[in-house]
Amino acid sequence: MTNVPSYDGYHKYTGSIAATYESDRQVETHWWKEDEFVREYFSEKAAPRLLDLPVGTGRFFPHYKMVEQVVGVDVSDDMLNEARRKLTSLPPGTTGSVERGDVFALRFSDREFTHALVWRLFHLIPGHLLPDAVAELCRVTAHQIVVQTYPVTAPPCEVPETPYRRRIASGLRRVARSLLSSRPRSTPAAVVRSSQAKPWSHISSYAHVQEVIDALFRTNGFVPHLTRLVDTYDSCDVRVTVYQR
Repeated sequence: MTNVPSYDGYHKYTGSIAATYESDRQVETHWWKEDEFVREYFSEKAAPRLLDLPVGTGRFFPHYKMVEQVVGVDVSDDMLNEARRKLTSLPPGTTGSVERGDVFALRFSDREFTHALVWRLFHLIPGHLLPDAVAELCRVTAHQIVVQTYPVTAPPCEVPETPYRRRIASGLRRVARSLLSSRPRSTPAAVVRSSQAKPWSHISSYAHVQEVIDALFRTNGFVPHLTRLVDTYDSCDVRVTVYQR
């Protein structure tokens, strides 16, 4: 795997971030709405060979009832360790594997997969690299690519992670922990979590306009076939778009 020097995503989901990824995010309403979409989609649509990228913790494995074979790909070895434990949750008749891989340089042949699921990835890719990621996804997929995005309506303003931002986020987490230690033990977990700095606050993200994403897929021979607003989150849409060749 050849790393892209200007991409900051190779070390974002390691260690404790991978181990607590699901528990940290399951308090968010849109997590469950995303889950519902994927469960419904793959209970109705046959997908002979599916690329799940980034596979993350393998959160969607139990929903692949109409999938014959799934290959989960991620750049994080720690996330892959979590996903590997979930392979046994695949439905009967569905085979699966996970491996380390890079969206900018996939090892697969052209159109090797009938479908691809791309979830919670694009906001982690800066705008100047997004065309390369979309082109590679389109290269290895023959039929449909199901993409989740957090689009904004204004032109994107990319704010890269800096040491200063990391220090601020770390300080906020320390303050939150000190405040939480004085809370009564009976305080509901959801209320406690809502007062903390989010565990992923130190991870840089990038805003993209949906029309720009759509145009990139069209350039590579895929057109929007279905789009659904799943929820809103932090003033952004949570949107799923199915692109079809």
